[in-house]
Amino acid sequence: MHAGQWAAWDSSVRTKVVAAGRRWGKSELGAMWTLAGAKRDALVGETAISWVVAPTFSLTRPLWRKFMVTNRRAAPGGWITAMHGSEARPDYLELGAARIEFKSADDPERLVAEGLHRVWLDEGGTVKEAAWTESLLPTLMDFKAPALLTGTPKGRNWFYRMWLRGQDEADGEVASFGGPSYENPFIAKAEIDRIAREMPERLHRQEIMAEFLTDEGAVFRGVRNLVGPYSEKRTAVIGIDLARRKDFTVLHGLDHDGATTLWDRDRQTAWPLQKARIVATAEARECMVVVDATGVGDPVVQDLQKAGLVVVPYQFTLASKQRLIDSLAMAIEQTKVTLPDEPVLLNELEAFEFTTTPLGNIRYGAPEGLHDDCVIALGLAWHALADHQGRLITDIDPDLLKGLVRPSPYRGHF
Repeated sequence: MHAGQWAAWDSSVRTKVVAAGRRWGKSELGAMWTLAGAKRDALVGETAISWVVAPTFSLTRPLWRKFMVTNRRAAPGGWITAMHGSEARPDYLELGAARIEFKSADDPERLVAEGLHRVWLDEGGTVKEAAWTESLLPTLMDFKAPALLTGTPKGRNWFYRMWLRGQDEADGEVASFGGPSYENPFIAKAEIDRIAREMPERLHRQEIMAEFLTDEGAVFRGVRNLVGPYSEKRTAVIGIDLARRKDFTVLHGLDHDGATTLWDRDRQTAWPLQKARIVATAEARECMVVVDATGVGDPVVQDLQKAGLVVVPYQFTLASKQRLIDSLAMAIEQTKVTLPDEPVLLNELEAFEFTTTPLGNIRYGAPEGLHDDCVIALGLAWHALADHQGRLITDIDPDLLKGLVRPSPYRGHF
């Protein structure tokens, strides 16, 4: 273990709160702390139960795997005397008379026990407060049992309040530990730097630097500082988010410098009308278009191509959406785009949020009841304009595009 882990290990307080960056070593600390405690119970012949609690059942699986690795490292032959369950379905481990049970916190009311000898709650920032205050905390009263709460910060919630309490040395019951990912000497700094460069600043501060952010869910900040007049330069690309059911079709054009040249939002969902509007707009500016092809597939792309447009389809997955939004967020942070004074666009950008799934993945989207069509259209345009290293594409030959754009029956429709 490294120095930060040893600091938490050596503390004698009953409740330890470890808020740390990704790959800091929280799981290794938790597994060793639980195993060592259960081993002490077994040596004195005490029938004792420890709980390992994850936000969801699926997240108990990597913790089970961590226990297997830690057990092999603890001593020749390990300390575990019997295993009930498997990585696919963790149940409990035996160390003589002591037992370590794996639990899920997704339903706090099911976390019922008469008296535990220790509890390790992992990813506390994503667990409901009731799981700790109403379910787990009372189980520690019988034996004045210790608890270890670990996790990466996820806003200023109950986990943050516990961590803040542990910062007060006069408390005596709770102590806080942890730090940025860089504190783990077993992971190369260059590797952490590489990952950090791919993250928007707020994610870097939360996931790597382990900061509790007040606006944990905000994705784009300083949006209104980028407002300016529409660019009169040539449009390089138009990003298009197509309407589906109650959504809007949005077109967002950017010039080679990242300034907005056009912005259009319409609720016509019939494809012939959408197509006519897209073709007329793209032909008038003789530029390429990038289309969200998710769910509509090749037919729509082929239809636009047959109309004479240079079309780049973009398929959204959880990973590809994160890359797109991360790239746009960094462009906004670095003031590489100029936005029009369109209230709907600005409001969507400011409301757009991210949440962290129980598996630790970042999920982007509009708050419930709101739209993100404007965000996606802008993101698609920026994606086409800048390569993965953030360099603007300035070598598109206008004559080449002009040659690829063929006359269309929709010309002059708008």
